Amino acid sequence: MDARTLRVQLDKPLPWFSNLTANFAFYPVQKANVESGKEWTRPGSLVGNGAYVLKDRVVNEKLVVVPNTHYWDNAKTVLQKVTFIPINQESSATKRYLAGDIDITESFPKNLYQKLLKDIPGQVYTPPQLGTYTMHLTRKRARPPIPACVWR
Repeated sequence: MDARTLRVQLDKPLPWFSNLTANFAFYPVQKANVESGKEWTRPGSLVGNGAYVLKDRVVNEKLVVVPNTHYWDNAKTVLQKVTFIPINQESSATKRYLAGDIDITESFPKNLYQKLLKDIPGQVYTPPQLGTYTMHLTRKRARPPIPACVWR
């Protein structure tokens, strides 16, 4: 083991563990930067290890990234600028995508799924995703319990 290797020992097998570690919450950050205060996420201060660096950030308007000249494979970085636009409403993002105003959206209204598959085949991608489902049960009885013969 060296200082640049993360070792994880699980109590039991988790088939989705490698997918979980690909989540942005697990991305490495330099401890000194985080401890330096709130400004560490600003353009010019944010330290990353990817193909792009943050050039501009306007809260609730846009994030602009440009190629990271220090990236190990920068010669193969194709896009010279990427602008991310935060859009809170799925319906608004879908309208902007269909109008050609934006190149990609990460979600759309679920009731449009079948229509979009038909109208724009090859453009709707739904990857497998990790998820957690919970069931909340209450022991309060506002009404009599359902007879076993009904729910079997």
